[in-house]
Amino acid sequence: MRKNQVTIKDIAQELKISISTVSRALRGMPEIHPDTRKAVTALAKDWDYQPNQLATSLVKSSTRTIGVIVPNAGYYF
Repeated sequence: MRKNQVTIKDIAQELKISISTVSRALRGMPEIHPDTRKAVTALAKDWDYQPNQLATSLVKSSTRTIGVIVPNAGYYF
């Protein structure tokens, strides 16, 4: 049985390839062999891999979250 959150490290260990190869394959980088890309994407789909949004936002320095400031939010005309 798989743990709740599948990581690229889990996929790399299963396929006996590096974590960076898994990452490149999932991003569709051209230097990855098509057979490797196919194996990575098939396993990721089978294991229901979802990228970790927190890790992604740390790498990109962007959370894609906006803040809204509302003055007198409790005032209804």
